[in-house]
Amino acid sequence: MTEPVATNTPEEPRSVFITYADSAAGRALVEAWVKQGARVAGSTIHGTQGAAVIRSAGAIPTYTDLSREGDIRSTLAMIKADVVIDLSSMQVNTLPFSKVTVNPAALDVVPLMNAAHAVGVKRFIYVSFLGALPTAGHDDDHSHGHGHEAAAESTELSRENDVFRALARAESVLLKSDLNVTVLRAGYVYGEHDPAVDALARAMKAGRPLLNAPAHVPFIHVDDLAAAVLRAAQADSLPNRVYHITDDHAMSFNEFAARLGAAMGIGAPLHLPLLNVLAGGLQETLLTHSVAANSALAKADLGWEPRFPTVDHGFEQMLLEWRAAEAPALPAPASQETGLVKA
Repeated sequence: MTEPVATNTPEEPRSVFITYADSAAGRALVEAWVKQGARVAGSTIHGTQGAAVIRSAGAIPTYTDLSREGDIRSTLAMIKADVVIDLSSMQVNTLPFSKVTVNPAALDVVPLMNAAHAVGVKRFIYVSFLGALPTAGHDDDHSHGHGHEAAAESTELSRENDVFRALARAESVLLKSDLNVTVLRAGYVYGEHDPAVDALARAMKAGRPLLNAPAHVPFIHVDDLAAAVLRAAQADSLPNRVYHITDDHAMSFNEFAARLGAAMGIGAPLHLPLLNVLAGGLQETLLTHSVAANSALAKADLGWEPRFPTVDHGFEQMLLEWRAAEAPALPAPASQETGLVKA
């Protein structure tokens, strides 16, 4: 077994730039880094609404054009970034019950890579996507690596479509670069701020039937992904390493929905395979594209463990957050009724 990697405790706060910081994973990462005392800036893909999300999480929002190296370089230089975290794969990493449309060009990491190199960024973390591994087929065993051998970290991503090819190309160019790069392939992300999970919950509450999604895949809660990214970024040296970041219990999307329904107290949803004729392209692929992976190497090297080892644990936290958000605001204390902010 590989010895756990020691981590730095820098005297100066890290300056971190996160792409797609208004995604669910981005928000979790921003909050995690802010708690570490880092200076954080994040790019938004949802305009002023996304900027508000980033700002509320404690970071500086930017409207950086991630297709323009000069624009990125200006942002990185302005904030004196020493850590860059790319979450562009979050465009693909989503539950496939709803339409999934991704422009492969938006997954190009070369402008960001070149800009990071130009300003002397010390650590580059690329969050890739386990769902793009070559298909492992499907079986009835719902554990990692049982029935189908878990893919090794050396396994290259599938190139069966334009989006998977773009992800594979991104990993390849980064690992061959002069940057200190670590690639973290994430399972399907979920969490309290994930719009795909929100949409699934709303559909189930309304009693709407779902597409049939038998693909057997790994999952990861956004907070656990954020913790793994922090461990990798703070490690003394993990150049050109690839890690799989997933919880301890893979399952089909159909089972994911059933367990979410049970947690919400509304029971399992109805799946209508006939609805799948409405899917196409990438969504159709994800519905049936099973993969097998585990995070044993990440646990050994990074000293990381998922706080939510199964989606059941993650749903408990997610539902607590949802209920807190729905609760009526408490009346302000008398001392604050003037609207003045107390120091």
